[in-house]
Amino acid sequence: MKRLILLAALATMLISPAAFSEEDETPWFNDVAQNHVYRPAVFFMHDRDYIQGYEDGGYHPDELVNRMETLKIILEASEVDLIDMGTIDFPDAENGSWYDPYLKHALNQEIIHGHDDGFLRPADTVKRSEAMKMLSLAFELELPEARDAEWYSPYMSFATENSLLIPVQTDEESYDYLPGQELTRGELADIIYRYFKTPYTGEIEFGIASYYGDSFNGRNTASGAVLDTSLHMAAHKTLPFDTWVRVTNPGTGQSINVQIKDRGPFTPGRIIDLTPASFEEIGHLGSGILNVYVEVLN
Repeated sequence: MKRLILLAALATMLISPAAFSEEDETPWFNDVAQNHVYRPAVFFMHDRDYIQGYEDGGYHPDELVNRMETLKIILEASEVDLIDMGTIDFPDAENGSWYDPYLKHALNQEIIHGHDDGFLRPADTVKRSEAMKMLSLAFELELPEARDAEWYSPYMSFATENSLLIPVQTDEESYDYLPGQELTRGELADIIYRYFKTPYTGEIEFGIASYYGDSFNGRNTASGAVLDTSLHMAAHKTLPFDTWVRVTNPGTGQSINVQIKDRGPFTPGRIIDLTPASFEEIGHLGSGILNVYVEVLN
């Protein structure tokens, strides 16, 4: 088992777990299912008109996002009055294009720059570190001191200290924030959502999820509550009873919110026991176990 604890540096805003299901009756993008890992973020962003979908009815959360799309989404979320002045002098960028007002504002405010060869490359995909730099400059964030000599150090430090990014498993026992990893539309929405709503405490744990057998249905749990395997209940070795956590299967991009009502599991490497109903939301019962990460909700 690999356990990673990340503590948010700033005070967080309390929200109810209901905030993660407020969109239940809202007409929705056809590719952002109820249990999609980025569903709360996409709902939050769309509800505030910071993002739009495509003509096919989807949001395309798993699609890589380019420089101009990233810039537009970040500036829309900042709700800044755009400074639309000057001209765009890059040979590979057009005056009058859909991104024209966003790019002019960003150039005026030095949020974005061209490359040393004189090109902008507006269609290039965006890395995690690049998106964090744009966000930091657009939102005028107070950044921590750089931890090393890398240009992205203060931006990535802010992201990690405020739980804006999820570490990526690089091998069996190692996790990294991968500043050079390309960003998807869903992940960009999630970064901004996490910044505004602070839905998580900053504590995250990686390991294996298992589930209760049917014979446990109706039995008393360690908290005194009666286990109902059709509800979103779970067992954890140390988290306080009634804590809400979000369990994500990174292999499928599916998540479920569950409430800690019991103690366990006690098999090495396993970090949470789910009810069968919860387990099925993020995987198949036939698999028996799942690699997951667990985030504690505020």
